[in-house]
Amino acid sequence: MNYEAAAAEASYLMTLCLIPMGVFYWCRAVLTGHEKMEYMAYARFLENVVKVSGGLTLLILGYGVFHLIILIILSKTIGAMAMLFFARKHTIITKLRWELSTLKSMIRHIPVFFVTTIFNSMFWATPIIILSKIGGVDACGIYSAAYKLVDILVCVSAAFGQAVFPVISRISTQSMELFRTVCMKSMKLVTIITIAIAAGGTLLADKIIPLIYGADMHAAIPVLQILIWSIVPFGIVPTLAYALVSRNLQKFDMVSNICAFISILSFTIIFTTMYGVTGTAIATLTATVVFSVVQVYYIHKYLFPISILLPFGKPLFAAAIMSLLLFIFRDNNIFALVMCGAAVYLGIILATGTVSTSDRRLYRQLRALK
Repeated sequence: MNYEAAAAEASYLMTLCLIPMGVFYWCRAVLTGHEKMEYMAYARFLENVVKVSGGLTLLILGYGVFHLIILIILSKTIGAMAMLFFARKHTIITKLRWELSTLKSMIRHIPVFFVTTIFNSMFWATPIIILSKIGGVDACGIYSAAYKLVDILVCVSAAFGQAVFPVISRISTQSMELFRTVCMKSMKLVTIITIAIAAGGTLLADKIIPLIYGADMHAAIPVLQILIWSIVPFGIVPTLAYALVSRNLQKFDMVSNICAFISILSFTIIFTTMYGVTGTAIATLTATVVFSVVQVYYIHKYLFPISILLPFGKPLFAAAIMSLLLFIFRDNNIFALVMCGAAVYLGIILATGTVSTSDRRLYRQLRALK
């Protein structure tokens, strides 16, 4: 990539994170299979406490990037050890041993999951890499400032899909109708939440960016206003992906990730060349739409009927009313605006019956099946 030598040296050092990360994700799979995901949150929280508190301390004391990387390696090692402790204490894993038949079965699936993971990682990394070559380091900083905020929201969608995964895996062998219902209700819930966040984030971006990064990063405001809408189409992707995997159709999830990568690669080159860093945000948003549409296509073809146009009407109406109020009272404190906007949106959602009695009844039914 022709980056400076210091970046290469930092990359070499960061590869040490792969060891604790391997332990972490193996333990995560075990805990997910036993529906003990709360212990993943405990371990990740411990890791982040070490990383954030230690990182701030190092920065205040004047230490540099390499010291921060060592701290990251240490924090991930602590998180991995915590995960291993929880996995052994709260699951049937009491000791580690080879089981040849299981190993052979897993090896057959490695290529599909490996390719899926690689292309999913490249999907999110590609815009920054291409922008660094076309727009330069400053443009990368502007995009990254907005992307870091959106990435938090993307992680929430991914976490939701991960939480739903063991549930839909269990019921997929019991009742296809219940399986379809849970998948559809899950997409509905995620869509309700992401539309509200995207609408509110668009209206409040000019307050959020200066609050977090300072007034000098004002160029990131329009980037955030565009990029934040990518959480709406991408919000349903993790749930759809896990639905495919639960029915042993992971090869179609792989194809979806490949299509998404090709689209973001093409769109980023085209739109970044035309519009700079704003074009990169447009490309990311467009590619997430492609990603979700391809996933919906495979779900519709191989699992159950699903409309590409999900029921967005009521959430969009609620988001429009909320946005109008945020615009009228935009000069008030941002925290008060967020709370009031959330209250208005939630009130309209409940008043219009978007979240119905059947949704709550389904939740109780799933809890009873556990």
